[in-house]
Amino acid sequence: APTVDGPAAQMGGHVPLEVSNNAQDYSQSALTFEYRPEAEVHALMPSAGDVGGGTLVVVDGRGYVSGGLLCRFGALAAVAATIVSDEQLQCVSPPSEGLGMLAVEVSVNGGSEFSRSGVVYRYERMATPSLLAPSVGPILGGTVVSVEGSDFSSTLALKCRFGMVEVAAAFVSSELVNCTAPTG
Repeated sequence: APTVDGPAAQMGGHVPLEVSNNAQDYSQSALTFEYRPEAEVHALMPSAGDVGGGTLVVVDGRGYVSGGLLCRFGALAAVAATIVSDEQLQCVSPPSEGLGMLAVEVSVNGGSEFSRSGVVYRYERMATPSLLAPSVGPILGGTVVSVEGSDFSSTLALKCRFGMVEVAAAFVSSELVNCTAPTG
């Protein structure tokens, strides 16, 4: 792609765009082209979600401006993004046909170009609990509850939620986690 030097290309801004058929006489259309700093992706929260999609992902980075915002997860179709600030936006992960890691990139011009940051999002199966023991404990909490099921992941984001109270979960295997019941 050709490069353009000058203040507008370096810092962003509007410049007139005119056309000539003879490289001498240019139109006077009053059309403008806007240069914007290249968008970057620095971090995703969460950085993983269900293969079925539907996870609200907060994208931290820079160069985000309203209008024409999209998120692209690997080669999947781009999805609309909502701006939170010039350093944060939100998008909902689309469904994926398989498990694995996909780079999330951002476009600020309706999909003509995307960032090239390479920050990855991991598609995984949703954890599915099926049995817990014990299923009763004192109101003061402290009971270690073993939860059996499938598709548990060894990650710092592994949690159990008792009602509305979230607690850390201890990974034992992809089929077993332990959680300590909070005060009821």
